[in-house]
Amino acid sequence: MKPTDDGDAFASCRILLADDVAIGREIIQALLKELRVACDAVENGEQAVRLARSTAYDLILMDVQMPVMDGIAATRAIRTLPGCGRPPIVAITANASMADHRECLNAGMDDFLLKPVRKTTLRAILEKWLRPQSTPAG
Repeated sequence: MKPTDDGDAFASCRILLADDVAIGREIIQALLKELRVACDAVENGEQAVRLARSTAYDLILMDVQMPVMDGIAATRAIRTLPGCGRPPIVAITANASMADHRECLNAGMDDFLLKPVRKTTLRAILEKWLRPQSTPAG
């Protein structure tokens, strides 16, 4: 395998993606598929909380502005779930102001990913927050 190949570094990782814009979800899901990461996708924060309650995720990508329940409220709710652990929650937003960033961190999010999401920045987030699977020693 070439060093630039995505391989199966994150093959055992499971991600939850919450984004209300269908095309945004599709793009991020396609990028995750290229990176060989399993992903469940939902369109609002309420659905994200419901899935986080019943499924152990290694990372959650959370759009900040969504209908029904926004990403800030969903993050706060996920952080109070018993037995949920503390998966990293990464805000996905087009708003890059310091106030927006601070609000995300204050809600319990761990990082910030600006839209439009690109493969290189998504991979960097995965490498930062997930432990790639190492190749067994021969």
